[in-house]
Amino acid sequence: MKANKGNIGRSVDQPAGAVRFYLFHGQDESQSRALAARLLEALGATKSVVASGAIKSDPAFLVDEAGAMSLFGGKRVIWIEPATRDIEEGVTALLAAEAVESPVVAIAGTLTRASPLLKLAEASSLAIAYASYLPEGQDAERMVTDLGRRYGLKISGPVASRLAESAGNDQAIVAQE
Repeated sequence: MKANKGNIGRSVDQPAGAVRFYLFHGQDESQSRALAARLLEALGATKSVVASGAIKSDPAFLVDEAGAMSLFGGKRVIWIEPATRDIEEGVTALLAAEAVESPVVAIAGTLTRASPLLKLAEASSLAIAYASYLPEGQDAERMVTDLGRRYGLKISGPVASRLAESAGNDQAIVAQE
């Protein structure tokens, strides 16, 4: 299912139990990572990193990882970064599986509309795909203000605008500042 700017926040802050695959892609990889981190926080889960190459050599590996219970009893999220064409077969198997224990997050760069991975995610009700674009103008200012609010800061419009501009509208750099 394709998410948009208006509903992605709710999708990661109040994740639906049925969704098992989250694909964050686009030019703004820092925004994709930030959304994935919000999802991780909302689930109260730990990150379990899986390499794309491991999925390419054994597509069933992704289903096995997502279906396995955590050794320490907590929730976990399977994290794939960078998500490349190597994971397409694994994602197909994941979406076809009867049930999984852990959701999978894939961070990809820019994907074309013809990308099989993007088509898989957008066509399934068990997946969410969101394209992250670099914020500009008032969107960049709002990004800084919202980010500051998450850290308990109140940032005025002119300051937010200068911060966004000096950070190249990169959310990760703004968060560090």
